[in-house]
Amino acid sequence: GERIPRSARVVLLLGVTTVVTACAGGRAAPVPLGVTIAPGDYVVTQESPVARDEAGSPTAGAALFLLTPTGDIRLVAEPPVVDGPRGIQADARGNLVFADAFGPAIRRITPRGIIETLCEGAPLMKPKDVAPDRDGSYVVADFDTFRAGASTAIFRVTRDGKVSAIYRGSPLVAPHGIAVDTDGTYVIADLHCCIYRLTRAGTLTVVARGIPLVAPQDIKVDRDGTYVVTDIGLVMDPVTGRADPEASH
Repeated sequence: GERIPRSARVVLLLGVTTVVTACAGGRAAPVPLGVTIAPGDYVVTQESPVARDEAGSPTAGAALFLLTPTGDIRLVAEPPVVDGPRGIQADARGNLVFADAFGPAIRRITPRGIIETLCEGAPLMKPKDVAPDRDGSYVVADFDTFRAGASTAIFRVTRDGKVSAIYRGSPLVAPHGIAVDTDGTYVIADLHCCIYRLTRAGTLTVVARGIPLVAPQDIKVDRDGTYVVTDIGLVMDPVTGRADPEASH
């Protein structure tokens, strides 16, 4: 794998989208989907594919980048190593774990900068987010709009790459973000205007639903136990799982 060089501590990061767009080496309209402060004082941002050919292969956009405080950017990984990275988080061992939506796979970058694949293929569909759990495993929010049958799931991935379902199906429509709460339960941002709580035993309850939520995309747990939610403002069709542009704002 490719090693990530050491960087100075980041005290302030501004204009991530602008920097990535300007420095992406001619890539077509990159779309930053995540950023984290990584172990060893790194900041890593990611993009998903914004263009694909008829065979479904990415033609632009998929990449992991290292950003420095001065705005310098270095490419860490691109296809075929990654193909739709998102949901990047640091775990207790200093790894950076991320969901690779079009693998489909869960991958991690070790503290030495080596990219490893924890698991790949079924039962993963198109994983959208991943969060380190207290026991060293990872929980994954996953859905595939175009998949027949059960197309939504929350998975657990162990350190050695074994995948098991914690929850599947309704009422989840488009689980896009996941985080581990202070009490060890999981909180889920569903693009269909809902925030859920999921126990380790698989009991799902509603935390918040409807306005002002429109399409919550990601969720994090703050130090005081409150939830910080990003909302992309798209109304999702509950049947197709796609955005309804006429109802969105």
